[in-house]
Amino acid sequence: MKNLLKPFKTKEFIFILLYDLLFYLIFIPFSYLFAYIINSKTNAIDMSVLEQHTLQTMPLAESEIILSQMQSLVYWIVGLGIILASIAILSWSLSRGLIYTRLLKQRFDKKYFKRFNLLNLLLLIIIIIISMIIFSLASLNPYAVFLYIPVFIIAAYFITLTYIQFTKKTKIFKAIEKGLKAGFTKNIIPALIILGVFILLNLLASILPYNIIINTALLFIFITWARVYFVEAVKSRS
Repeated sequence: MKNLLKPFKTKEFIFILLYDLLFYLIFIPFSYLFAYIINSKTNAIDMSVLEQHTLQTMPLAESEIILSQMQSLVYWIVGLGIILASIAILSWSLSRGLIYTRLLKQRFDKKYFKRFNLLNLLLLIIIIIISMIIFSLASLNPYAVFLYIPVFIIAAYFITLTYIQFTKKTKIFKAIEKGLKAGFTKNIIPALIILGVFILLNLLASILPYNIIINTALLFIFITWARVYFVEAVKSRS
């Protein structure tokens, strides 16, 4: 029990919580801004013309204008999508880099940040491939969609171990290799404890009145606790 409460007593707890919030403070405003821009571009298209005509029956001048506007909208969506994805990766790498370098007492510098971005990009590609496989399976069997939950938990477990290994040596492929190996050791015990605490808290939350602000705050506190507890547990076993 003392080990479970220890993260709350460390000075690192508040820093890790703030670093975790940093990602959302950067990403969410940009996502709302980009959604606003796309919505504005969509509203600029005269939909009433499309309701009255098809592209085949529409006057040539009007069809050229509509096609030009739709083409412009596609360019905006693709361009802003790429920018938003880049901001997501950069802000994620910044916040997670600050978290793990602080927990492992390593230096956060340009070299680390650059390589950490590459690591996260590689992990993102792997996650997308796995998600596409599950999506394909779900199209054949609707129950396959439930694979997302265990896959998400397992992915979070191995990614955390990979982050720990990377922060120690900043070698991308070596970190992935060591992260996978570390996953099949006693490190699974603190991970199962965290999962158990999460399930218990969910059961308690289910019998209490729902409040989105309180629940969100408690979720961030839990994630911070889990991260500090797990990293300390892994350090004690290495």
